[in-house]
Formats: sequence, structure tokens, C-alpha cells
Amino acid sequence: GADISVASLRLAARKGIYRSLVHADLLRPLPFSADTFDAAICVGVLSYISGEEFFRELCRVTRAGGALVLSHRTDLIASRSFEDLLRSFEERGLWSPVSESASLPYLPKHPDFADRIQVRYFALRVR
Repeated sequence: GADISVASLRLAARKGIYRSLVHADLLRPLPFSADTFDAAICVGVLSYISGEEFFRELCRVTRAGGALVLSHRTDLIASRSFEDLLRSFEERGLWSPVSESASLPYLPKHPDFADRIQVRYFALRVR
């Protein structure tokens, strides 16, 4: 696991399910060698990150043929041109789409989001 929040890393460590935890700023180059991972999962992350750099880094640290699973809020998909980014990375040969979910509840019963904000999940194969 990787997170910028030391408090979140401490909570994650207490769960005892991570092989390793790394303090990392996802807006900077990731502190991992190329082709380190078979897969990367980013759930609840893309609300805080935009631009191409993070996605290039995910492709760099995930081996060719590896999987990326991303969640993204539907309101931010449009406002941040995320579908254009998906298509651009596919056209450049960085990944290929595997599947995409329908829009699903983001935080059901949450007072600020409720049914107003939804989320979609994207599965991609790194090339």
C-alpha cells in the first residue's frame, strides 16, 4: 500500500493485510522500480489527482500485461476529461481497456453525496 497520509498508513498497518506500506506522494514519481507490480488498484484516489503524470507512473511500475483497476467519481470523469485520457493512453499503446462498470452509488446514505454522486470502475491492461 502507498499513501501520503502517515495516519492512514498506521491504520492500514494495524489491519495486518499489507505485505508492505510506503509513504508516497502520488503527485511525484512513485518510489518503485519499473515493472514492480502485477497489478495496481486505485480506489478513492482519483478525486485528489488529475493530469497524466500519475497514470504514466502507474503504467511504469506495473509490468506489461498487468492490470490496473481504477475508480472515479462520475462528476469528475466529465469535468476532468477522464475519458479523453483513457482514450489517449490507449492510442499511445500504454494500456488497453478490459472492462468498465455502470455508474454505481459512491457513498450511499452519505449526507454530502447520497445518490447525487456516483462512481465507475475501470479495468485496464498495461501494455
